[in-house]
Amino acid sequence: MVKKIKAKNAIDRAHPFYFVLPAVIIYFVFFVFPIIVNIGTAFTDWNTYQVTPRFTGLENFRQLIDSGDLLHVIKTTLYFTVTVVALQNLFGFSLALALQDKNRLNDFFRALFFVPAVVAIVVWGYLFQTILHPTGLLNKFLSLVLATKIDVAWLGNIDFTIFVVGGVNVWIWTGLTMVIYIAAINTIPEEIFEAGRMDGLRFLGTVRHIVIPLVIPGMTVNILISMIGSLKVFDIIMVLTKGGPGQATHVFNTMIYQIFGQGLLGYASSMNIILIIIISAFAFPIYIQLSKRVVEL
Repeated sequence: MVKKIKAKNAIDRAHPFYFVLPAVIIYFVFFVFPIIVNIGTAFTDWNTYQVTPRFTGLENFRQLIDSGDLLHVIKTTLYFTVTVVALQNLFGFSLALALQDKNRLNDFFRALFFVPAVVAIVVWGYLFQTILHPTGLLNKFLSLVLATKIDVAWLGNIDFTIFVVGGVNVWIWTGLTMVIYIAAINTIPEEIFEAGRMDGLRFLGTVRHIVIPLVIPGMTVNILISMIGSLKVFDIIMVLTKGGPGQATHVFNTMIYQIFGQGLLGYASSMNIILIIIISAFAFPIYIQLSKRVVEL
């Protein structure tokens, strides 16, 4: 009798795991297993021109360094990431402060700024190709304002095109960042704001001493989302520049895509491994440092 009861209790305790099991299987099949295969492939010379891959050790990584491809995409990816993380969080936080109160007008502007985040990236990419063309709307507007002919090739300059593409990415995703910041601000009890006003805090003082310390969890989420998304960006760059002009806007994923297209599967996999390492090297320390600054209410 006792054994039957214990067996029944064990089955009851296992019930939650039955519900989790499908998600675990999907996660393993579509995430863990491909990463494991990718790690193995990175140490081979596997390509579409031979049937049997050979183990080559660190040869792919050595070729990446010697060719200069790795250093170039690291530099370009970091330029893009710094631009996006800084501007997206600055604008998102500013909009959240401006639109935090609940009323119809603010609801309208919240929806307006959030719309770009729910429209396909390809749509915005082709739209901004038109806007940023040398004869596009932006140059026409600047020519009208400055009373002189402006024909800047915003997507054709090796010096600043990566920052222009970063600006387009910021425009698309700032609305999502804003919504997360608004949610974080709205978790702050009104009594704390009232106490700050009684102590003589004005707007900037309230933001510095009350809002920022208490929205660290939301800030952590926004910084990590924008940073990881920027490090593995692909779609907006492929639509706008395809990595050009030349190699000026090639980031990790566009270079990996190009190398895979050439059939060099092992070589591309080694670059993918480096991208995973870089994302982890940035994400975990930032998460740990920001988590230490969380203020308990």
